Amino acid sequence: MTLPKTFPPLSCPHLGLKNDPVTSLGYPSTGNYCHQCRPYTFPNFQHQEDYCLSVTHVDCPVYNQAPGQNFPAELKAETVSVARIAKPRKLRFFMFGAVLGIFVLWMIIVAFQSGKFGMNVFAHPTELLPTFAAEATSTSMLPLVVPIETIVIPSVTPVPTQTLPPTPTLVPQQKHALETPILVGNRQLLIHLALNGEGFDYLGKTYNTTGEVIRAINFLHAPNVWANMPIIISPGLIVVDPDMPSFEAYKVVDIKISIDQLAKKLNIDGTLLRQYNACLNGCNLVKGDWVILPHSN
Repeated sequence: MTLPKTFPPLSCPHLGLKNDPVTSLGYPSTGNYCHQCRPYTFPNFQHQEDYCLSVTHVDCPVYNQAPGQNFPAELKAETVSVARIAKPRKLRFFMFGAVLGIFVLWMIIVAFQSGKFGMNVFAHPTELLPTFAAEATSTSMLPLVVPIETIVIPSVTPVPTQTLPPTPTLVPQQKHALETPILVGNRQLLIHLALNGEGFDYLGKTYNTTGEVIRAINFLHAPNVWANMPIIISPGLIVVDPDMPSFEAYKVVDIKISIDQLAKKLNIDGTLLRQYNACLNGCNLVKGDWVILPHSN
């Protein structure tokens, strides 16, 4: 079955820079503004990733509302008020006041102790010796001897307690995830999220393929690779296969959806979608899964 030639835009057409509505960054950023609403504002990073920078922008509530309305408050990115940031100058005044207060309190305590014992704390040490000697020989300074009763604690033999081994928790492995190979015939396909500094030739050497093959099997045909860009890679494939379609990575945003429902939602051939995601008998997807979308060349 031949796939349709028309696909939804890869990102929201209303997403752009503040002063350039036709240009947007290809990753979640505070530089991406929504020009569908008034005033312009930038959505939070999660909303940009799930909707603005994906073909699922057609499901965005802001995309479907009338132009010029307010942007929903729950989808806005949080900003930090400058007034909440403590200024270093005020902090230094506070620390100086605290040290000054401690010094004054110490002086009050010293003055109180000096008045109580009738001596000058600033006198020479030799002038204080007679006073301390007289107080040391007075009967009021003699230690009071109190008999202490000896308590004998009987020894107790500890009884060992049996520790049961923890019950293992079975966690199902996510099948449709990044860097998880999918076997299609005699070839493997996987989705790689590019890191900063990676290029097509570097990825070709890393996965035993070539930059030309990576460009050919990716539907975007981007001239360069940028950070957090999802790229389809076929490890070991070094020659372009003309019979292989080009692909695009898609991150599931629905809480739960079947592979056939996703094909209908994105207007994709369900047979090819199942084939290139190892779901020949059908499978269920959850939010956060990554799938490979086949496109006709």
